[in-house]
Amino acid sequence: PRPDDEFLATCLRVWQYSVPDAARIAANFARFRSHHGWPYRLSASTLQRELLSEVHWLLPGHDLEGRGVIVYNARKIGEAVEAGIAVAGLQMMGALLLEVALRRPNVPEKGVVAVIDAREVGLDILVRFSLADMRRGVGMWKDAFPCKIKKIFIIGLAWPLEATGN
Repeated sequence: PRPDDEFLATCLRVWQYSVPDAARIAANFARFRSHHGWPYRLSASTLQRELLSEVHWLLPGHDLEGRGVIVYNARKIGEAVEAGIAVAGLQMMGALLLEVALRRPNVPEKGVVAVIDAREVGLDILVRFSLADMRRGVGMWKDAFPCKIKKIFIIGLAWPLEATGN
């Protein structure tokens, strides 16, 4: 199997019709999804528990610049993992929501804004992630998905964590 024509056209739109760039992203996407056993097209019906966890939200509409807005509710990770949801499933859900966002007008060209809600989150969140989870999380975005995250906003970050981010 390979990514479908709609996906390939989206790659071209995101990369402003640069065939080499679009081809690189499509190949990396296919390699990542095959390596991790993820389908090329994700389905909400197979990710119901993950979607109900509220770890990620795709907001309706767009921001003032026409970009999609995805929210990452970091405090919900602990509850989701304790309920038996794998981090890989939560990552897959985030990818599904970005796939949905890419079908909206102007999002392929304008990208998305990520809002990370870090309220009520401490350093203990790090124990929720294995090294494989972290690698997969980086790998799924690094030149392997045709959506540009234009800005990242972090809200509610505890001051000791702010100091480590500088």
